[in-house]
Amino acid sequence: MKILQISPRLPFPLIEGGNIGIFNITRQLSRLGAEVSFIASAEEVDDRAVRAVTPLCREILVVRRTRKYSPMTALGNAFDETPVNIYKYHSTDNLAEILRFVEGKSFDVVHVDHLHMAYYGLAVGKVLGIPVALREHNLELKIMKRFAETAGNPLHRAYAAVQVSKFKRYEPKICATVDKCIMITEEDKKALLSYRKDVDAVVIPAGVDTEYFSFVGGGGEENAIAYVGSLDWLPNIDGLKWFVREVMPRIVSANPGAKFYIYGKNPLPAVRKLDDGKNVIVKGFVDDVREVYRKARVLVVPLLAGSGIRIKILEAMAAGKAIVTTRIGSEGITCESGKNILVADRPTEFAEDVLRLLNNGLIRETIGREASTFATREYSWDSIGLRFWDTYVSLIEDHRKKRNQS
Repeated sequence: MKILQISPRLPFPLIEGGNIGIFNITRQLSRLGAEVSFIASAEEVDDRAVRAVTPLCREILVVRRTRKYSPMTALGNAFDETPVNIYKYHSTDNLAEILRFVEGKSFDVVHVDHLHMAYYGLAVGKVLGIPVALREHNLELKIMKRFAETAGNPLHRAYAAVQVSKFKRYEPKICATVDKCIMITEEDKKALLSYRKDVDAVVIPAGVDTEYFSFVGGGGEENAIAYVGSLDWLPNIDGLKWFVREVMPRIVSANPGAKFYIYGKNPLPAVRKLDDGKNVIVKGFVDDVREVYRKARVLVVPLLAGSGIRIKILEAMAAGKAIVTTRIGSEGITCESGKNILVADRPTEFAEDVLRLLNNGLIRETIGREASTFATREYSWDSIGLRFWDTYVSLIEDHRKKRNQS
């Protein structure tokens, strides 16, 4: 099977969900025997990332993305039907470069990661006469809708509301145009089909490398709470602000020695400001997230807006960590609150759950072991890779039959 994979990034380092999801799809398909040609969009070419992806691929093309999010980009997008965070990825120069890259080559299917790159995938599919599959790592309109409802900044809420209107028109249309839309959760699939019933959608969840994230258990440093995630994504930042302002004071009141460590790439100033030098410490980028899991007693994922699956939750579960998250944080994972995770949406309840795990080693260890067993059984990347392979075999065969009948 020859696959052309088109991605909005070079998926490395493996420190956040987007990179992890894209990298492991590529790796699993390659392991199963696919020849993968990989196209990525990037502001800068990261040689380390290229070296990480190269062993998985037959060839790699990186196109330079010059349009960044800025007030000028937002202004230029004002009368465009494409949502602004999709619009910034589109370039006629990049499209021409991609079409030159595929000229004279043969592929069986185009795999597109994220809505942002469907513009290119559909163009290539049309030129080469092959099916196009879109992997919706998130349902973007759902993220934007929730962000418009929960963002703390009134200007962010107002601007997000405009983008929601664009997404409601744009995303379902694109998903109905591709040959197969691969959703990450049943919730996202149902939400998408509520806008367009003619979308050919299936669900394949995200996964976890259960060999890499082996069980470490619920030990860790006394009173250590940790968060791991991208620190330049607004829903993550809003969730962290909520936790630090609404939940952490309740925890510290009961346990003055509690410390909350924030790990992740590209911490924006809004995140840096949360660091008080005492109970809240912003650590930033970490090379090996497993070190965080060894040091922390409790992991928190205080997400108030989002879509898809939080891969970091699956990783922490596989490592046997006790986690407290919100209903939105756990969405798409068939976990069970009180058994292999704790779910709370109100600040008081969230704080009580964190304190219970900090103070009770038996509960912490029991939930962690249940979490590890669950993640290993249900979300192994090996089984998910097979589901992608089978989906593409069927898609390619169906496309050939339709072409022969026409």
